[in-house]
Amino acid sequence: MLAIGLMALGHGVVPGAAAAQQVDESGPVITAEQERGDAKRYWLVTHDGQQIEASGPWQVRGRQLLYPNLAGDLVSIPLSEVDLEASELATNPPPPPEVEPGPPPAPVLVLRTNEQPELATSPPAAGDASAAPEGGAPAGGDQAEGADGDQQSGAGETGETGDGSGSASAEGSGDASAQPSAERPRRLPVRRSSAVEVVSWRDISPEFDSATIYGTVRNTSDVTVTSIRMQVIALDETGADIQRQPAVLLASRLDPGETTNFRSVFAQIGAHSDFRFEIEATR
Repeated sequence: MLAIGLMALGHGVVPGAAAAQQVDESGPVITAEQERGDAKRYWLVTHDGQQIEASGPWQVRGRQLLYPNLAGDLVSIPLSEVDLEASELATNPPPPPEVEPGPPPAPVLVLRTNEQPELATSPPAAGDASAAPEGGAPAGGDQAEGADGDQQSGAGETGETGDGSGSASAEGSGDASAQPSAERPRRLPVRRSSAVEVVSWRDISPEFDSATIYGTVRNTSDVTVTSIRMQVIALDETGADIQRQPAVLLASRLDPGETTNFRSVFAQIGAHSDFRFEIEATR
């Protein structure tokens, strides 16, 4: 006769001597990893996407599944509620595939206000009236003198005190250094990929009108990311979105190069062709 014990997450807890008797006769096997003190995490995954952490391996007893919870108590859960294949994948995830390093990023042109760009436009023609030497004085002929006449007169009106010629010369050199050219190239923003990327996934559901997506993501950046959120989107044959579901991740914080597993369930999806993923994270 089993005594009535604590109830955790709707699952029966086998307490006292009865629990000890079950563990002695046919309880979870103590593995060599546990004897060495290796920290291995055991996970049970239910059909509704819930994940339960156990302190050791589980065993199937008829229509019940027995597992030790984190407090050390032997707990039972109906076998019909547990996805054994997903639980096995969550407990013993496959090794992530080797990712080959991509090509180095393209160089980015950085411009400063007191420097001319290294990647300049084509040089002006020899007879161009807008070309001028470094001193700011117009180069050669009546055309250059006529082109700069209005600019010098405007500079003289602005500087009412002092020498008019000195004001015009200062104004001309100041415009040449402070005002950017109309053809001066601008710095373009650098497009970066997401810090967390999907490295492998598969549909483990045997039904065509439903889908259970299980896979692995990796932090490909050089900083720690937190608050990872993920959406799995089902696509039709034309590539249009037909349904999206949130993904449950085993970890919401990843150090550089670290991986974790995810799972997303589509109960009723209908005809579908492929899936895509949207991931957001905080750096």
